[in-house]
Amino acid sequence: MMKRAKGRKRQPSIRFKQDGSSNLALFINDRSVTRSRTRIALFHLLWKNNGRVIPYKRLCLVIGHSRTGRRQLHLLRQYIRWIKGTLATQGVPYLVATSPGIGYALCEVAGL
Repeated sequence: MMKRAKGRKRQPSIRFKQDGSSNLALFINDRSVTRSRTRIALFHLLWKNNGRVIPYKRLCLVIGHSRTGRRQLHLLRQYIRWIKGTLATQGVPYLVATSPGIGYALCEVAGL
């Protein structure tokens, strides 16, 4: 096992791994983040489309809703809040950007 040189910080990372039953597992900084399949699937969709706004309609489909009414968008906001909180507590250089009336995007923070 290689050791890091003193003073060098490890790059924060987000990884997804698919197990044999096609379930996704989320790893942030090499630690498993255990949450519902829906939360992990939503996070994965945003991560795969890093820097691109995903429309509410597509995001709502991931959480099991075919409509984008007030109730569905409220539920989507709760899922997004979990993703934002997870990013903040794990210290990875990503944030979730909101495009009002359109959708959300996962964006890497430059210069960190």
